[in-house]
Amino acid sequence: MTQEELTEAFPDDDISVATPQSLPSVVTDSETRRFLIEVGFPEQVVGCVFFKPLDVPLCTLREYRDPQHAPVEVSEHFVIGITDYHTICLDGVSGACSFVADEGDSRKIAAGRVGTFVHFAARLNQGISAFENVLTGAELDDLEERLIADFRQQDSAALAESEEIWRIVIKRCIAEILT
Repeated sequence: MTQEELTEAFPDDDISVATPQSLPSVVTDSETRRFLIEVGFPEQVVGCVFFKPLDVPLCTLREYRDPQHAPVEVSEHFVIGITDYHTICLDGVSGACSFVADEGDSRKIAAGRVGTFVHFAARLNQGISAFENVLTGAELDDLEERLIADFRQQDSAALAESEEIWRIVIKRCIAEILT
């Protein structure tokens, strides 16, 4: 994904990018560094997924939460976004993104690469933003299935782990625009 494609998917959002100097040195995965510097993040997906701006320093999950409530295995991962029920974290070494439950210590791989995560967020935003009229239940179900099928093609391993969460995010985003 390019920044132009991201801007096209989020025409009403500001896109924030990192600078080489603003990225923590422990973000060592070259593809992740390139993505954060050249492509970046939108502000949000239809009011239900919010990305952290990249023009301010990234913080770790341990810094973001009370350290006692940050699962040890992801406590040094960087917070890149939030949903109603999860914090979205980035592993700076592998480039993988995780959904970390706000309650408890549940963690699921959301996407194997940050670019894949943002690509799916873009597809979600485009699919939902295309609503011109209230759709029927069957049409909403079809949209959900098309989005899940697209993500399955992009990253089937991550979807196998986090499909239930992605479906909740999709439904939550749909509900956001219908209210």
